[in-house]
Amino acid sequence: MTCIILVVDDNSPDGTADVVRNLQNEYDNVHLIVSQKVGLGAAYIRGMQHALAALDAVVVFKMDADFSHKPEDISRLLWACISTF
Repeated sequence: MTCIILVVDDNSPDGTADVVRNLQNEYDNVHLIVSQKVGLGAAYIRGMQHALAALDAVVVFKMDADFSHKPEDISRLLWACISTF
């Protein structure tokens, strides 16, 4: 199983896209979608659709970069998913 990181950036002025582009030079599993700001829900949908259609994802986790979600929960969620296969 390969871990893929997909960042959906809505053209934010904080430099997120530039950071991700730099990471893409170092890591093959980092992907970026950049578009105009059309709302949080639209960004979630766009990311999920891309993960499923273009990246052939089997499991998708959504996290906000503002730490409103705990990154340490990823391993717990992943193990829960793996145990169902």
